[in-house]
Amino acid sequence: MTSGVGRRLLLKGALGVLAADLVVTSCGDSRETKRTAPAAWFYADGVAWVSPVVVGGVLYYGSSDYNIYAVDAVTAKERWHQETLGVVYGAPAVADGGVYIGSDDGNLWALDAASGGVKWQFDTDRWIDASPAVAGGAVFFGSRDANVYAVDAATGRQRWRFGVSGEVRATPTVVDGVLYVGGVDGTLYALDAASGTPRWRAQPGGALRASPTVVDGTVYVGGDNQVLALRADTGAQKWAYPLPNASGSSPAVADGTVYACSRTEGLHAVDAATGAAKWHFAGSGWIDASPRVAGGTAFVGTSEHLHAVNTTTGKERWRFPQAAEETADQAVAFRSPVLVDTRVYAGTNAGALYVVEAATGKAVHRV
Repeated sequence: MTSGVGRRLLLKGALGVLAADLVVTSCGDSRETKRTAPAAWFYADGVAWVSPVVVGGVLYYGSSDYNIYAVDAVTAKERWHQETLGVVYGAPAVADGGVYIGSDDGNLWALDAASGGVKWQFDTDRWIDASPAVAGGAVFFGSRDANVYAVDAATGRQRWRFGVSGEVRATPTVVDGVLYVGGVDGTLYALDAASGTPRWRAQPGGALRASPTVVDGTVYVGGDNQVLALRADTGAQKWAYPLPNASGSSPAVADGTVYACSRTEGLHAVDAATGAAKWHFAGSGWIDASPRVAGGTAFVGTSEHLHAVNTTTGKERWRFPQAAEETADQAVAFRSPVLVDTRVYAGTNAGALYVVEAATGKAVHRV
């Protein structure tokens, strides 16, 4: 582990002052197209596959360069980084002074949040793509070895393991002593969090790559061609809303409305009780991210913009960046946004992180 400015993290100038030139080659076209994108808050040497986690003024994220980083959320100065033995695809879970994250080296890593020092490692047989969840002194996660694990957060010792019929590439959701997690076989599992004993299973369909959302006794989950509302205690279906390509996004639920994304069909607002459609926001490009909702606004990232949408009307409040020509097509696809106080943090698959004001969409300058 190396402290200070990391050898693999490149900070490139003040936000909004300089512009970054991105060279993009479109699919099926050998010509290179040079487009200008707004300068980010910082750029990582490597790709951050998901947006970061921000806890206590520190931003934590994993990268394709095998490292886990802790960065000051105000200055972007690196606090520490810890190298793993493989690509880090998921976001960390941060709880009780620990940082927990998986890697494609097959290990779940537990790090000290203050120093980045390794507390323990837990080895599985395959990659760990998704983020873990922490609850009740345990770390819950799935692996491509077709198992769901519960590991003691303090010691790294296994509490239980539950085998499923396919890879697990989604983050578990733990609510009221029950763990809910989907597999690539299209099955949603409800397990007792203490023992791993199965309670029920359902078939939303498609390769489930995103977390279910559990609110007021109902599980909301996106499937291959639909969004489902299921009873949390039995798994019985309450309603189904037709929506293609919804299995890669976690629904957001707020004030009696479900906000669900389709990779190809934009953002949909659905009545949480009945499944009736309220409105549809087409957005721009494709979506490989989950929405976030706060203060009467839904925030969603696409392959071209970060959008802020009025939750009552479905109308756009703002978009970032403002002009389509400022993006670089799929090279700057936005990940799921992270809301911290009055700011929105949004990473891209070009390794950039943007910070904007939630009310206006204006870029925040690094101090």
